[in-house]
Amino acid sequence: MTQADPAAWYLNPQVYSTVFAALALVISVVSLLNVLRLHRDNARQKVFSELQSTANQINESFLKYKVDTPYQIALGFAGNEEARGKVILLILQLNLLRSVHTNIGILKNGEVETYTAWAETVLRPWIQRGPQILAAYDRWIKTADAGPDYTAWLQRVMKIVP
Repeated sequence: MTQADPAAWYLNPQVYSTVFAALALVISVVSLLNVLRLHRDNARQKVFSELQSTANQINESFLKYKVDTPYQIALGFAGNEEARGKVILLILQLNLLRSVHTNIGILKNGEVETYTAWAETVLRPWIQRGPQILAAYDRWIKTADAGPDYTAWLQRVMKIVP
């Protein structure tokens, strides 16, 4: 009988246990990083929801207390209650689409398409119908109030040329 070479690494059980320990360490680190990423994403989503809710409450307060909105004043519609309602309704709907855009990665297949189809077939004609709404939409786009990423996405969805 021939004796195996004692220097052969593959015969040493310590090599396998070291490889498995290193593999377990890598898997643990990757899992920890995923948990931290999920925690950060959940915290971000919570903050975004709170900000969105606060923005909507502020906008609804303009209607409730019959106060001219900053958009009305900037666009020269101050004192026009009908314009106030239209501007606020527009902003609330644009905030809804902002929530959709922010949560694209979370929403199920088809949900984003449902909202974008609504925006294209229902919201776009409403915006284009009235000069006050169109002016407010144009101001929203030009100032990129909700951030450049959302603004670019909204322009692709809405396809409105002021």
